Amino acid sequence: MGTQEALRELQQEHCTFATAQWVDNHWTQILWKLAGQVQAKPDLFLSKWSWLEITSQLRYRSVYESRSELTVRYEREFGAAQRPILRRIQEHDSSPSLPMILLVSAVHNTSDGEKELPKAYLELSDGWYRIRAQLDDCLSRAVAKGKIAVGRKMAVTGAKPQPFIASLSSLSIDGGIVSLMDVVIDNVFPLMFTNGDRTVRESPWNEDEEQIRQDRWKAERTRLEDKMRRDLGRLEDLAGLLAQYAEESDQVYIHLARHASERLSQEMQNVQSEIGAELQVLCPPRNVRDLRMVRFHDAQEGRKEAFRLGSLNLWDARAMDSAALQEGRRYLVSNITSDVSLSQVSNLVPGRTGDWGRPRSIHDKATILLHTRRDTRWQPL
Repeated sequence: MGTQEALRELQQEHCTFATAQWVDNHWTQILWKLAGQVQAKPDLFLSKWSWLEITSQLRYRSVYESRSELTVRYEREFGAAQRPILRRIQEHDSSPSLPMILLVSAVHNTSDGEKELPKAYLELSDGWYRIRAQLDDCLSRAVAKGKIAVGRKMAVTGAKPQPFIASLSSLSIDGGIVSLMDVVIDNVFPLMFTNGDRTVRESPWNEDEEQIRQDRWKAERTRLEDKMRRDLGRLEDLAGLLAQYAEESDQVYIHLARHASERLSQEMQNVQSEIGAELQVLCPPRNVRDLRMVRFHDAQEGRKEAFRLGSLNLWDARAMDSAALQEGRRYLVSNITSDVSLSQVSNLVPGRTGDWGRPRSIHDKATILLHTRRDTRWQPL
């Protein structure tokens, strides 16, 4: 008997909003509550530590209460909309600075990849939901001394919300934009260039090849401009001859010569305005985008061993200072994506290519592809 059976029992009682994730969460919280009651009063073991009591707690009723009298946990949250404090905070309906009493349900120690110093964070619970809490130096010392430990309660006030930092292992190929990651750069590769038209399939090229292509384009455009200006020069010469002939001719031809000269001058103005448009057709501006590939790993170590590495396409890299990204340095990077179509128009986005499955063995690490957007930001730490 476990969470799956509890979910089926709730669904049989028409608790349609109950999900496996919801039951898993509350199952843990109820076990915490019952364990505390039994520890305080061991005589309650037989009556409290049972399947019937757990499922009754899921409905938030006593096993001795009738169905009509109960105010179930499910109905309290979904029917009466009486949400616990942590859920209200996470849904931005209450301020995290409010005073509250929370239980320390777990203490996790991680290491800072750069300084190799232990860092602790807490998992706190209001009896219904859990939240991760980062600690300042004072509270970190209290954890190290054992003053803050699992099972203790804390009076919290003035807490500040922290943005969620995604890890590589938590990303999905269709998960959309990644709002924030904490990474360490392993490699920064040279600039590459690619065709800006996504319908054209062409392999990227390096800076030397780009210089050759740019010089070739400039030479062709200059050749066309010179040819057009030579043609325009011949028209200017003809206009000058007509103007001179109009001054020197007899009265019989002067009107015709002046009319031809005026028409030719108008034609020259039209040709001058058409030169730019014709150049756009014969030698259009190059549609080229530059990018730089960056390889990185998560800066923060979680409870589980990381099984992914990241490969990031940094678009429009020439706009950044060449020394902005340094190998071995730690950064907070915001707004990236896996969808290359999103990266073309505008933070960090997961890419359709790359190994998004779990590695074949614990010794292998899959590499996933991400893309920057125009609003991607890098903050060195």
